[in-house]
Amino acid sequence: MKRVNVKNDKIDVTVSLDWDNVLLEACEELALQKGDLLSIHFRNHKEEFTYTNIPVYTKPYHPAEKLSYLLSKCPMLQQYIDKYDLVLSV
Repeated sequence: MKRVNVKNDKIDVTVSLDWDNVLLEACEELALQKGDLLSIHFRNHKEEFTYTNIPVYTKPYHPAEKLSYLLSKCPMLQQYIDKYDLVLSV
């Protein structure tokens, strides 16, 4: 599942999609029904609306993502990992 925010100057709505861009719920503001393709709406109205993907995490972060986050918060952590041969444990 993924979520997309669709907006222009009058409409601001968030829609839920499957990975093939098929709507999981009807969206009355955009006149779309459950099962319609958002890609067709995008093709027909891409100048009128702004489409923004909203990250949806359905599972815990991968260990590499956790390590990347920690390294961005504390750059010295890499020095300690190298010096003491530390391994990230999940």
